Amino acid sequence: MSHQPTVPREQQDEVVPLFAMDLFKFAQAFTVTLKIVVNGTMDINVLTSSLDLLVSRGHWRKVGARIRRTEKGSLEWHIPRRYNKERPACLLTSDIYDTPSSAGLHIPTATPIVPSIQRDLGPDHLFIHSKTPMTMADYLDPAHDRPCLSIHVTAFRDNSVTCIGITLPHIFGDGAGIAQVLHAWFALIRDPEAAIPALSGFDKDPFAPIEAAYDFSGESLYTPTTEAANEDAVYSLRLQEEFEKYPRETRTVYVPPRMAKQMHYDALLELKRRKAAGEDVPDYLSEQGVITAWWIKTVFGSDTDDSTPLITFVGSSLRKTLTGLFPRNTVYPHNATLSFASEPIPLRSVKDLSVADIAIASRKAMLRETSDLSTLERAVALKLWNNRVSSVPLSVAAHATWHFTTTMKDAQGFDMDFSRAIIAKARGEIGDGHPGSVRAVSGTFTLNSPFPARSMLAMVGKDKEGGYWLQPTLRREDRMRLTVERLAETAVSKTSRAKL
Repeated sequence: MSHQPTVPREQQDEVVPLFAMDLFKFAQAFTVTLKIVVNGTMDINVLTSSLDLLVSRGHWRKVGARIRRTEKGSLEWHIPRRYNKERPACLLTSDIYDTPSSAGLHIPTATPIVPSIQRDLGPDHLFIHSKTPMTMADYLDPAHDRPCLSIHVTAFRDNSVTCIGITLPHIFGDGAGIAQVLHAWFALIRDPEAAIPALSGFDKDPFAPIEAAYDFSGESLYTPTTEAANEDAVYSLRLQEEFEKYPRETRTVYVPPRMAKQMHYDALLELKRRKAAGEDVPDYLSEQGVITAWWIKTVFGSDTDDSTPLITFVGSSLRKTLTGLFPRNTVYPHNATLSFASEPIPLRSVKDLSVADIAIASRKAMLRETSDLSTLERAVALKLWNNRVSSVPLSVAAHATWHFTTTMKDAQGFDMDFSRAIIAKARGEIGDGHPGSVRAVSGTFTLNSPFPARSMLAMVGKDKEGGYWLQPTLRREDRMRLTVERLAETAVSKTSRAKL
C-alpha cells in the first residue's frame, strides 16, 4: 500500500479559523490601502528586513497569513511556520520613474483658510501594483499563495520622494488594528532592537466568552420566510445594479485648523444651551464627531422632497470600551469595531438640522449602546451571532440611505519617521521637507462588490497644525454638488458667537 510523503512540521501551515467578528459579510467587500509619501529615497531592504524582524517575534508571524476557504465554505488563516523567499510574509513590488511629475504624482495640499475638495493622492498605480491582490477571489486562490499583506514601493531617480502603498483586506483587520501593526513594524525600522508589544489573538478569539454567554437562537429577531428571501434576492440585484450604475469616487477633503476649531466651538455652544434648557443631550461632543456631522450635512443637506430615512453609522473600537478582553501591552490586529446607528432622519429634513443636531444624534446612538457593560456586551454578542448565521437579511437596507464613518487617525501617519531608511538625501524636483519625514498620507478603501451605503467617510488624520484630512467615497452625482462654497456654507453656525 502506497503512502503520501509526510510534509515536515516546520513546512506545514498552522491553520486558525477566522473569528466571528471578522466574518461580517461586508468586510469582504473592501480592501484597504494606506498610501504614504516620504521625503527622500528609501532603501527597500530596510522596509523588508524590519518586517522580517517583526514576523520572527512570536505570534507576529500571523501578519503574513494567507486566507483559505474550506470545502464546507468556512474561512481560515493559513500561517506559515517560517517565511522564506519562496513563501514571504508579504508580496513586495516596486517601480521607478524619473521624476514625480513624469509619473503624474498628485499630492493634495492643505488650504489654510477655506476647506477644499481635491483629487486623491495618486495615481493609484504608484501605490498599488497590478499584481497586488484586491478581491477576495485574489486572496483565496491557492494557486498563487498570496499573503494578505502587500507592499508596493515607487522610487524616483531624482531622489525627491518615495511612495509606499500598504494593502490589506478589511477581513484581516479594522483601521485601529492595522494601525497597531504598522506602529510595531515602523518602530523596528527606526530601531531594530526596539521593544514592541506582543500580538494577541493568534489562535484565541478574545470575543469568544461574550459570544458563548448569549443565545439568540430562541428569539424572534428575524424569522426567515419565502417573501423575505425573495425581497433579499431582489435587493441584491438592485445593489449590484447600483454598484455598476453609480461608480463611487474617492476624494480628499481638507478642513483647515481654524474652521475645525470654530465648528467644534459652535457645536459645544449649542450643546451647552440645550443642556441648560433641560434637554437630554450628551455632556460632550468631540471635534472629530463634529467634523463627521458637518460632512453628513454637506453631503445630504440639499433641498429635496425625498423622505427616505438617513441612517448614519459611526464605528468605535472595542479595544477602548472592552479593555478586559485584550491583555495589556499587546496588539490585537483583527476587527474589533462596533458600529452604532443613529435614529433615522428623513433626507428632506437634513437641510434644517444644525451640525450639532447631527453630532448629538450620533453621540447619543453610541452612548445608548455603551451606557453600561452588559448592554454593550449584548450588542457585541448579537453582532457576532449575526456574523455567523447571517440572520439579518440584506434587504433591511433597502428602506433607508446609509452613511458610514470610520477612522484611520490611529495610524498617526503624519508622525511616522523613516529617516533610518533614507539612502539618498540629494533632492530633485521636490526638494523641501526633512528626509525621512512624511509628506502626505491617504487611505483608500477599494470597494470590490456591492455595499449598501450611499456614502462613506474615512478620517485619515489630523496634521500638526490641527487641520483634518478626510477621505470620502461617494457617488459621482453627490460629489459633483460639493463645491468649495458648499463646504464652507454648511460649516457656518446660525447661532451667535458667544463664550462658553
